[in-house]
Amino acid sequence: MKFLICCTTLFALAAIGEAQDQTTVPATTSAVPDGRYEIVQSSITARDTFLLDRYCGRIWMIVKNDNQKMLWQEQQVIGRLPCTSSQKPRFQLVLSGIAARFNFLVDATNGTVWEHITIVDDSGKDTGEQIWRPMPKE
Repeated sequence: MKFLICCTTLFALAAIGEAQDQTTVPATTSAVPDGRYEIVQSSITARDTFLLDRYCGRIWMIVKNDNQKMLWQEQQVIGRLPCTSSQKPRFQLVLSGIAARFNFLVDATNGTVWEHITIVDDSGKDTGEQIWRPMPKE
């Protein structure tokens, strides 16, 4: 009987330890190969949920308005080329599982990479405005 209780206790402790080690990852489906739009969500913060136009590189971020209703707000992508009607999927959004400052937009056809930044004013205060700016290449 003591053996059975000991085994049961060890099994329960192992199961609890394993459950605590698991992190929650957003459930997602695979992007449709030629699909134009894709929703991408950060694994560390639901606030970083984006709608990506894979053809043109336009990005919307989910936000709450003054009435606490969720809506898509388009974000500025500095230096993005105009979209043409004969486009195919070429943009990819890479969201870090480490920190939001490592979120990138990539143009897979020419290698341009944009970083997601928050604008600060002259005093260093966060304005709340977020944009995508091109990263320089050395």
